[in-house]
Amino acid sequence: GGVNTDNFSVRWLGKHSFNSGNHTFTATADDGIRAFINGVQIIDGWVDQPATTYIATQTLTGADHEVKVEYYENGGGAIAEFSWQGQTNNPPQPIINTPSASLTWKVGDTINFSGSATDPEEGTIPASRLTWELIMQHCPSTCHTHLVQTYPSVASDSFSTPDHDYPSYLELKLTAADSQGLNASVSVNLYPQTVDLAFQSIPNGLQLTVGPENSTTPFSRTVIINSNNSVSASSPQTLSGKNYEFKSWSDAGAASHNIIALEINSTYEASYQEIPPLSGDGLKGEYFDRKDLTTLKITRVDPTINFFWGYGSPHPSIGSSTFSVRWSGFIQPQFSEVYTFHTYTDDGVRLWVNNVLIIDKWVKQGATEWSGSISLAAGQKYAIKMEYYEYLKSARAELRWSSTSTPKQIIPQINFFSQ
Repeated sequence: GGVNTDNFSVRWLGKHSFNSGNHTFTATADDGIRAFINGVQIIDGWVDQPATTYIATQTLTGADHEVKVEYYENGGGAIAEFSWQGQTNNPPQPIINTPSASLTWKVGDTINFSGSATDPEEGTIPASRLTWELIMQHCPSTCHTHLVQTYPSVASDSFSTPDHDYPSYLELKLTAADSQGLNASVSVNLYPQTVDLAFQSIPNGLQLTVGPENSTTPFSRTVIINSNNSVSASSPQTLSGKNYEFKSWSDAGAASHNIIALEINSTYEASYQEIPPLSGDGLKGEYFDRKDLTTLKITRVDPTINFFWGYGSPHPSIGSSTFSVRWSGFIQPQFSEVYTFHTYTDDGVRLWVNNVLIIDKWVKQGATEWSGSISLAAGQKYAIKMEYYEYLKSARAELRWSSTSTPKQIIPQINFFSQ
């Protein structure tokens, strides 16, 4: 049942993993030998012979391939050896010719770039296998990247330097790939030219916003020359118990505007004015015993307009079913903003601010809110008048306001002046 020492044969078969590239196969046999890759014969020594060596070279893809080796022994010595060795594929060597690392840039500069690559096995790499990447390295604390643009299949081109927050720099990266897909990269870092912008306020100690950051004056920012920077002076602000309203920027810009960083260090100053404290006494209230604002009964100063009489009346001398009231005087806002006035009455109401009728609902109605808006300047007194009438059942009269800096609320006494 054994195998004879002469006149026998063997077949070896299996799948093996190969790297992409050229491979050298070596077979040594006494007597015949032949070898196949994926069914294709690459060595044919199928003859009686003393120990003889055969060599074959094949280019294979990176994958599993079937290897089959067949051998026979006729007589005498018996030798069968088979091996292979892959050719080493070295990565290409890219070079950036321009720009050099010494180049510095301003926002909007045009920068030309060029490069090439060679490969130890293949020689010059064609431009079709070159890829450029322009990357912004943004480093506020630890760096992170923003891909600006890619330039595939070119040996040279140009780009315009982008606007970005500082600290940051540009990385220009060249990647070359050989025909087998092996690649290598090289980069050059390009640093921007910068300038310092100083920010102050009158008084100092207020908050200004430059770009995404809010800081207390005085402070400075380092930015890239020719960059576009947003600046904002929020208003109103409180400092040491006093209220301040934005007045102007030293460059005559609006409270929020953009500035271009020139090639010299610059200072920007935001001026604020103090908003004087208010000490109003209320509004004059004239109470009538008829709903048409006739038959005056009492006159007094009301701190606010915030009344719910229910089924009663404002005074024993006034009937509970049909009466009317006129409040008049002046109102002084703390901020220069658009204010919205809100009436909540049962029944009719009319409201004038600065002699402009902004609410006109002189009708029978259950408790209903109406609103009207008007622009007012901080510290200035404006005439205000509200007329109200009650007709049967429940009686209510309330006056509120709201603005960007003022939450909706009953208008407080300090903002009203009876004369």
